[in-house]
Amino acid sequence: MPDSVSLPGRPPAPARWPDQLLVLAWPDALLDQVGYSPRSRYVETYWLGILGPSATWLLRRLDAGLEVAPEGYSADLGELASCLGLRRGGGRRVSIERALDRCVAFDLAQRLPADRLVVRRHLPPLPRRHLSRLPRILQAAHEAEACCTASPGPESSSAAAPGSGPAAPDPTRRAFQLATSLVRLGASAATVEAELARWRVHPALIPHATAAAFARPGAAPVPAGRSVALGPSDAKK
Repeated sequence: MPDSVSLPGRPPAPARWPDQLLVLAWPDALLDQVGYSPRSRYVETYWLGILGPSATWLLRRLDAGLEVAPEGYSADLGELASCLGLRRGGGRRVSIERALDRCVAFDLAQRLPADRLVVRRHLPPLPRRHLSRLPRILQAAHEAEACCTASPGPESSSAAAPGSGPAAPDPTRRAFQLATSLVRLGASAATVEAELARWRVHPALIPHATAAAFARPGAAPVPAGRSVALGPSDAKK
């Protein structure tokens, strides 16, 4: 990244967003190694309910552009809005300006002079203050994933790709931890299996993890008809 794009601080933002933006990568030595891509399952599962769908899709689209043009590219805001099903300016529909403002507010993008926008290509783990706003089902899943993340050994460290997020958890342990968290929340066996599939657990592990979670000490049978709320809210931000 050129020196001229270093981040000297946060200048006051102009009143409105310009028609054209120069989109550039926001370098971060740590997050670029261990953070999560805007197009990752982690961001889709946990950040989505905090950022909202418009800001999340905007980050995904901006990151996709930087993958093609890592040195930066010019983005027409009207065209970008149309691609995302948004609009320019005010009105009832969510605007592209509001999505950009949310990205800046969450420190995932920063507006610089000369109509430049620097964008993080990797997001940090969801801060605890935001995690507490998610539905209980996602809080439990997040805790389970954190608990079963394996410490990388010499082989896995060398094989891990930069920017791919923390070391992948052991698949069997992750499946059991997720299933156990769902059972503790009162999910039925069918719900547990459906959620494990949605979280992309290998199909061969799903029945074994579900059975093991219900067989653990203290796991009570689920009353008929009981259910839990699943998935992040898509309520308007």
